[in-house]
Amino acid sequence: MIIANGQDCFDIALQMTGHIESVFKVAELLGLGITDAMPVGVRVLTVDAPLDKRVLRIYQERGIVPASNISSGWAGVDYWSLELEFVVT
Repeated sequence: MIIANGQDCFDIALQMTGHIESVFKVAELLGLGITDAMPVGVRVLTVDAPLDKRVLRIYQERGIVPASNISSGWAGVDYWSLELEFVVT
């Protein structure tokens, strides 16, 4: 698989093995820490055998490519709605 924009080690672990337990193996293979930025476009050949085959099958069947590190840009106090995200008491 090729690392996509916005993916982190946890996303790669989920996509390749169906479980985040392999996050340390992903980081080790890439020579990174688990919170380091991922090198987009790099091919990851193998991590481990599937840890959760059900999750892995769902991701593969539905073409799910998790990317937890994508920001919408709509964050912070400037974008909160009064009485919804920010309660005034």
